[in-house]
Parts: sequence; C-alpha cells; structure tokens
Amino acid sequence: MLRQDIIRHFVDKPIRRNLNWIDGKAIQWLKLHRNDIVIVDCDKGLGDAIMPRTWINQELQRLLDSGFKKLTPNQCQQQSFLARSCIESIVNQAQARNVICTKQAEFIKVGLFSAKEGTFRLRVKLHKNPVVGRPIANLSNSWLTPASIFLCKMLAPIQEKLTYTVHSSYEFLESMPRVVPPGYEIATIDIKNLYPSIDTEHMLLTLSEDILVHYGHTDLANFVIGLLRIVLRNQLIQHRGECFQAFGIATGLPPGVFLANIYVNHVDQLVMQTHSSKIAFYARLVDDSVVCTSDVDEIQRVQNSWRHDLVWEISSRGGRSDIGEDAVAFLDIQLSHHGGSMSWETYRKPLNKYLYIPRSSAHPPAAIVSLIRGETVRIWRTNRKYTDVHKHLEFFASSMAKRGYSYQQVKNDIQKHLRKITSSSQRVTKTARKMFAVIKYSSSAEEQKRREEEEQRKKMEGGLDRILHSLTKNVSAPDITACGIDLNPARLRLLAKNLSENTSCRSIDLNRKGLTDEDGVSLATMLEKNQGLLKLECEGNNLGVQSAEKLGEALRKNQTLRSLNLESNNLTASGNDQKGIIKLAEALQENKSLRVLLLSKNGITAQAGEYFVRAIEQNDTLTLVDLSGNDASPGVEQLRRIDAVVQRNRERLSTIRRAERRERFALYNEEFRCRQHAMQIEAMRLEIEAMQERRLNRMKARSERWVEEIHEVCEDEKRKQEELVEEAALRAEANKSKGKKKRK
Repeated sequence: MLRQDIIRHFVDKPIRRNLNWIDGKAIQWLKLHRNDIVIVDCDKGLGDAIMPRTWINQELQRLLDSGFKKLTPNQCQQQSFLARSCIESIVNQAQARNVICTKQAEFIKVGLFSAKEGTFRLRVKLHKNPVVGRPIANLSNSWLTPASIFLCKMLAPIQEKLTYTVHSSYEFLESMPRVVPPGYEIATIDIKNLYPSIDTEHMLLTLSEDILVHYGHTDLANFVIGLLRIVLRNQLIQHRGECFQAFGIATGLPPGVFLANIYVNHVDQLVMQTHSSKIAFYARLVDDSVVCTSDVDEIQRVQNSWRHDLVWEISSRGGRSDIGEDAVAFLDIQLSHHGGSMSWETYRKPLNKYLYIPRSSAHPPAAIVSLIRGETVRIWRTNRKYTDVHKHLEFFASSMAKRGYSYQQVKNDIQKHLRKITSSSQRVTKTARKMFAVIKYSSSAEEQKRREEEEQRKKMEGGLDRILHSLTKNVSAPDITACGIDLNPARLRLLAKNLSENTSCRSIDLNRKGLTDEDGVSLATMLEKNQGLLKLECEGNNLGVQSAEKLGEALRKNQTLRSLNLESNNLTASGNDQKGIIKLAEALQENKSLRVLLLSKNGITAQAGEYFVRAIEQNDTLTLVDLSGNDASPGVEQLRRIDAVVQRNRERLSTIRRAERRERFALYNEEFRCRQHAMQIEAMRLEIEAMQERRLNRMKARSERWVEEIHEVCEDEKRKQEELVEEAALRAEANKSKGKKKRK
C-alpha cells in the first residue's frame, strides 16, 4: 500500500545537474590519474583525501602485518567451517533448553553457511604526524554479524553499570564536579593502539567473570560466554585474495566498543581503589581517559601496571588557567579551572574542514533543520559561558555559509532554536529585571493550585508522565534529569509531591529550568519528608530569599541529602537581603549528612560569611563548600577558616573511606577466591559426572555386547540343534529305507 501510494503521488521532474565547471574538470583529472592516486575517507570526520596509491598499498600491508595473522586458504576454510558449525551447535542446544527463543536462534543463524568473511580497508589519520592509517575490518556482511549483534544486546546492560565509563561529553559534564581542589591538574591519558594490543585469551577470561557476575551462573551466561569465545577467536577477513585473522578486537566488530569498555573498566577500578583520595574526577570512553588529580604521573603508572601489553600515554595535561596552563581537550570539549572553579568550552580540531551537507545536495529540508538544531544544542551544552556559546554559534553559521547556505537564514534558524532551548533552561543574569508580589494566604489560592495541578496532570505525557509514574510506584531510575522537560510551577509541585515519599530516586537534576522562589519552597517542603534523595542540582535558576530560608529549615530535618547545588541563583536578592542565606548557614550546625554545598554567584556578603564560619566549624561532614563568584564575597580570613574546617573533614572522611575500601577490597578478594573455589568444585563435579557417564556408557556397551554374544550363542546352539535334529531325521529315514530292502 505504501509503495502504491508513493507511486501515485510521484511527480517526475527533469534531472538537474548539480556539478559546476570546476567539478567537471576535477572529475576529468581524477580519471586521468586513477593509476597513481586513490580517494580515501579520513578519520575523525575530516572528509576525503587524495593519497598516492603506493602509500596506500604500503600502509595496508603494514596494518595487516601488525594487527592480523595471515592464514592459508585451507586454514581459513577449515577454521571458518569449524566456527560456523560450533555456532550452529551451541545455538541449537540453547534453543532446546529454552535459553533463547526461536526467533533469536533463527536470527543468529542467518547467513551462517552462506555469507562470506569480512573485508579490509583503511581510513587516513590526517591529524597524526606522521600520517598513518586506521585499520577497518568491514564485518557488516560477514557470517559473524548476527552473532555479534546479539552479543551487543547482551553486553549493553553490563556496560550501563560501569561507573567511570561515559558515552558522550554531555553525560560527562552532567557528572563532573563544578569545583575541584585548586592545585589539581587535568590530564588526558590514552591507550596506544588498544584493539590489536589486547590479549584475546586474557580478555575472554576477564569478560567471562563479568558476564557471570551480571547474569549469574546460568545457562544464558554460559551461552553468551561460548558465543563470545567463538566470535573473538574467529575474526576472519579476506583482502585481495588473501586470508587473515585479527588480533584482539578488530576495528569494525559490532560489539567492539562494549568489549573494550568492559575490559578496560578493570583499570578504572584499580585506579579509583588505590588513589580515589587524590582524584577530583575520572572518566573514560574506550581508550581515552581524563583525570583531575594531584599526581598525574602516579595515575599513569597505576594504569600501566595492570597489563604490560596495554600502554597508557599522557596526551595532554594542564588545565590550571590561573597559572597560565592551556585547557585540556577530552572528546569535543576542552577543560580548565581557575582556582578550583571548573570551566569548559567546545573543542575544535585544527584540521577539521567542517564539510557539512552542501546547499546543492538533494537532502530533504528536514535534514538541514536537524543539522542546525543539533549543532546548536551541542554548542549550548558544551560551553559554560554565554560569550563562548555565541562565539561558536557564529563560527558554525560562517561554516554553513561556506557550504552555500544563506548566512542570515542560518543565523535566524539558530536564534529560533536557541530561544526554544533557553525557554526551558533559563540562565539568570545579574542585570535581569525582577518583580516581587506579596499575596495574602487564602483557601481559594490553595484551591487554585490544586486545580492547576489536576489540569497539568491530565495534560501530561511523555517524559514527565513516565517520571511521575515511576516515582509514585517507587521504581524510578536512581538518577533523574529534567533536561528537555518544561517545568512550570504546577508541574514542579507535582514532581516535588511524588518525590516526598520516594526512596528509589537518589539524585535529580533541575539545572537551568527557570525555577522561581515559589518552586524553591516546594522543593524545600519535599526535602523535609524525603529520606532517599542524595543529590539535588538547582544551578542557574531564580530561587530567592524565601527559598533559602525554607531550604535551611529542611536541612535541619533532612539527614540523607549529601550534595546541594544552588550555584547562580538569587538567594540574597542581588546581595540586598542576607536573611535567607543566614538561615541556611545556621542549619548547617544541626545537619550531619550534607557533604557538598555549592553557593557561588549568589551575592553572599561578609556578614553572611561569618555565620557560615561559625556553622561550618561545628560541622564535621562538609567536605566541599564553594562561596566563590560572589560580588561582595566573604573575607579572606573567613574563607581560610572555612577551608581549614573543610580540609579537616575531608581528611577524616578520607580515612574512613580508605578503611572501608580496604574492607571492601578484602571482601572482594575473599569473594573472588570463593568464586574461584566454587568454579573449581563445579569443574570437578562436571568432570566426575563425565567420568560417571563414560563409565555407565562403557557398562552399557559391555552389557549390550554380552547380550549380543549370548544371543549369538543361543542362535548358534539352536542352529546346531536343528542341524542335529535334521541329521537324525535323515539317518532315521536312511535306516528305514535299508530295512525295507532287507525284507525284500
């Protein structure tokens, strides 16, 4: 029906040539020199490059020699057939035991004996000096592809639980602390040539333990481990008539990223177990890690101590802008801090040509709209300062103009998307006009709020509706973010009410949502009742004096909240009213759970600073207090006294954490030994069962052989008896004949 509908509405138009005179000449030149040059795509999205054919051939051979083992055609054929047969066997067994369903079994066996091995190509790394190639094993049409895709599905939940692995710069920025110790250095440490450097057997042993931990000692876990062994030991490709087998993980294997993240996660755990007290933050994506620490070289040494075949190298370090160090690039952002206050900006690679879809392309208009919106959102998320946001948006508009688009039209589209973004996550500036209204309490006002909440509840759909439902059922995700959700006062009240009795949510992100003083009161009321929330993020809103007072009252009652981020709000009415912030400071004397309190850019004065000093000196749990960025900030002596108390608390908690970590490590070792012992016992049990089965099979075979022999003896005796009877009958007949002759 869809095909018929498309044909019916299709309007045939004349073909329009979109090549100009220069394009035509370029094509002629390429055809003329096709024996000497090759057009290849470049790594990191740098477009296409014209490279000498001789260099391509030499680089292909070098990559094959360093990352692959050459096989003879007979070896490849035998190994491939054996691997395919093994996959078919274990899939059929798993299906018979109801480990996987019929559709999954059929999917894994698609093209198992008809598809060929993968192919090989390279991408040019123009950003490297000297220029080298990245090996790509194209396994998309290989017989391994269905099994690899199934492994992606099974490994994804394991990767989701990795604490220090991030999937994007946005996810990293969401978890990165906004304040770090002033002297800490930021560094990116990468693994040199990760995929071919991995020892396949060690990775199989390590991943098998991770799979057993996640899925338990079940048939499903054993099936996944068996399938993983076959896939990793048979990454076969063909190139120009020759056969090769990849070392480690072939670049292009579908579950390659999952395998690398889970495998290298053991390095992350080792680093954090041994040096967490020296690390402000640590994150990694595949082979790229970033760390903010007091001793970068020691972190690199620990990383290199895990496996000698994985070589970690420091690619960049610095980030302390107050002493003139350059920012450190990680993914698509560059990080730095000034006196401990983190800053980030979009990172642009020097060689990037920004080859966006050209204006002459036949792409639908929606693709262009998505491109502009996506880049606008990315720039908004990866820059902390307004000036940086506008600088990079200006650069993006200029780059689009070079691809043939109207500069003014792109600017208008950017502004339209920017208004949509900022309407749901407003950043309050100090020059913003503020209006205050005093409303006398009445039951009619409460009734109006109730009606608004009911009306919003009926209109709700999508993300907020799912969040409220999961909070009500107490089955929500531990970390909730309101990014992309419009929160008006009525919706915020609904969210706060559902959070009041919830214990499954551990942190909630309400940064830059345009929250007002009324919303802050609702959140404070929620905190008075909630006993499960550990982290509350309210940066970049418009919470006022009343919010500060109510939050102070809530902190006196709440004994579970550990982190409270109120950065860039209006808690002092632009510095004119310190009453609310003083109430908040006094509450710290009674609160014994809060560890992180961020109050920068709130107009806090020295008057309120003295209250903070007295309160924090009686508090033994706060390990991070940020009062930077306030116009009339507390005095140097006050900040020094606060820092001394915070440092004391940090050392005390670090001592407790080290003791707890030693206990956890001892428990982990004991659990590991118990698991190893259990695996050995299980192996012995299986071996004994196999011996018993073999003994029973031998006895059965012997018994069957005895039965056959007895049957043969019986048959032989019966045959002999029949022969004797027959012979006796013949003799009797012969004697009878002789008697007749004598009588005659």
